[in-house]
Amino acid sequence: MDTSTSVPVELLSDVPWSFSGQPHSSCEAFSVAIGEYLSRIGQSGVWNPDALVLAQPKVLVTYSCWRGDEEFDPVVELTSEGVAGFTASELLFKLHNAVLGDMAETDHHFFEGLRLNSKPVGEVPPLYIVQQGS
Repeated sequence: MDTSTSVPVELLSDVPWSFSGQPHSSCEAFSVAIGEYLSRIGQSGVWNPDALVLAQPKVLVTYSCWRGDEEFDPVVELTSEGVAGFTASELLFKLHNAVLGDMAETDHHFFEGLRLNSKPVGEVPPLYIVQQGS
């Protein structure tokens, strides 16, 4: 597989989550929290935390948020700890902690997956857009 251009169009669209609460201190604790959340909402079978979901060492992610009266679309860069890329748990854990400050108080804090905006080019990682719901 050519990881420089081959990336999924959608990621984690079957894993509902809420960017609310507190930051998590470890990927393991976060994975347990997701499992508990999914169990509470009746979707416990969708979570596979160890699945490799993105075979890229870095990814850019953008999302919408409000700061005061202005809407922003910040971009965060996430880096995988593993050489193979991001597992489902690592990607959502890092994303949660990165966006929590902006999303915790908004109506659109529900995660509905990531959608590819641009493929990786050279040293620039792929860019995904957080699909947000309320």
